[in-house]
Amino acid sequence: MEKEEVQIDDSDKRKKPLTLEHVDQAINRYIDEKNVASSFRSLLKNEVKIVEEHTLELQLKNSVEKKFLGEIEVELVKFLRDALENDYVLVSTSFNQAETVRTAYTNAEIFEEMLAKKPELIKLRDELGLDTDF
Repeated sequence: MEKEEVQIDDSDKRKKPLTLEHVDQAINRYIDEKNVASSFRSLLKNEVKIVEEHTLELQLKNSVEKKFLGEIEVELVKFLRDALENDYVLVSTSFNQAETVRTAYTNAEIFEEMLAKKPELIKLRDELGLDTDF
């Protein structure tokens, strides 16, 4: 049995250039037309950059947002390809490092965070004989 090579004709694919203005309009239209839930709405309002020729990079704050995006990503990409008249559009993500802040949960972590802001607390802790590691 012979294998036959299949050539896909790229001439039928749409390849309109992307602009941030058109991308923002398309995302807002997606939010309105699909009646997107508020959790997804805030995610889609994050900053978007055009990287490479056809890749949109959505700036995320944390891994939870990436999980939410995964739930709508296929539908979003399809919508954006149609709205932007570009069949090569892809959506990638990156984490906005400036907004990624570790939250202190334990008493020791809270004290360390306070100590970074006010180093004189160590003297107060020692004078009062406090245990901050509980």
